[in-house]
Amino acid sequence: MRLTSFSTVMLVLISTLAADADEWTRAEANGQQSQRMIAFCRAYVQGWLAHADRRTGLLPRQVWNPGESYWNARDCAADNYPFVTLTGEITGDYYTQLAARHILSQEQKLCNRLGTLPDDFAFSTQQFRYQESNLDRLIFGASEYCKDGLMPITEFIGPSPWLDRMQQLVRDVWANAEVESPVGPIPTKNVEVNGDLMEVMSRLYWMTGDASYREWCYRLMDYYSFHEPLLKLSTISLRDHGCEIIAGMSEVYFVAARED
Repeated sequence: MRLTSFSTVMLVLISTLAADADEWTRAEANGQQSQRMIAFCRAYVQGWLAHADRRTGLLPRQVWNPGESYWNARDCAADNYPFVTLTGEITGDYYTQLAARHILSQEQKLCNRLGTLPDDFAFSTQQFRYQESNLDRLIFGASEYCKDGLMPITEFIGPSPWLDRMQQLVRDVWANAEVESPVGPIPTKNVEVNGDLMEVMSRLYWMTGDASYREWCYRLMDYYSFHEPLLKLSTISLRDHGCEIIAGMSEVYFVAARED
């Protein structure tokens, strides 16, 4: 019995040591991979900040033609800026954090065109890229900025100037809702934009408890449930630039289910 007990203990110790070795090996590999990813993110940020407009600090939409460099909401703010901001917040890089906050401040100072809704800003002229304002362009850009740019930042950081900016944009989108529908004015009939808005407003409702976001969600949900059903559309996109309506309606359904 003693020999059996001793053998059992030894087998347990050996297997434990082997398991610990495997865990350390995995931890070492994960650490190396993490460092590579952090280095990549920092290089990404440094590369883009090197191309920032010297007068405003805003990032350009493209770098291959400096004469046509401009900032816009639907691409620069939505698809590039959040990665700069989150890199600073996750790594704690002080100067990246400063740059991200400066960009947020500058785009509001220079690019707001209708209330808080931003428009394209040309670096060569230091003015709006378009001579005339276009409501569809402004609403599209604001919705993209909210869903792809501000929402992921806010969900990582919590209450912050980015949450304030997101709420400003959503409220001004609805303040300028001019499309008549059986459920009342809506911002647009673009399924991508309305999907973006439903996703954003559902999250804002959970974050803030503000019933306005829930009611705007329900208005769009009613429109696509009873007056413009998705199954009656000629096409339903399951990829970018269309699939957002499916995710948006799903989130609103969840809000309604939890409220009941």
